[in-house]
Amino acid sequence: MADLSAEYWGGQWCTVPRDDNDGDGWREYDDAVPILATTPELLAEHGPLGPVWWRFGRPGRHCLLEALDNPDNRAAYDQRRQAREKKARRPAAS
Repeated sequence: MADLSAEYWGGQWCTVPRDDNDGDGWREYDDAVPILATTPELLAEHGPLGPVWWRFGRPGRHCLLEALDNPDNRAAYDQRRQAREKKARRPAAS
């Protein structure tokens, strides 16, 4: 089901070709619908706020707020880009 519905929850992959980013980028979720799944057993054991939610397209189980968050967004990409730029400015070790 996750594979068949990916166009609705997957978001759009974006990148900046002029950045030296080795294909790194981010996802825009403006038109995407997050789809979460769980089981009655996990809900009974941990409750609805526990780490019981699997968001289509992501590994593992998460609490509700983490499952609804978009950790691969533009802000995360900008942090990785800044780290790459900082590393590139460091003098090479001899």
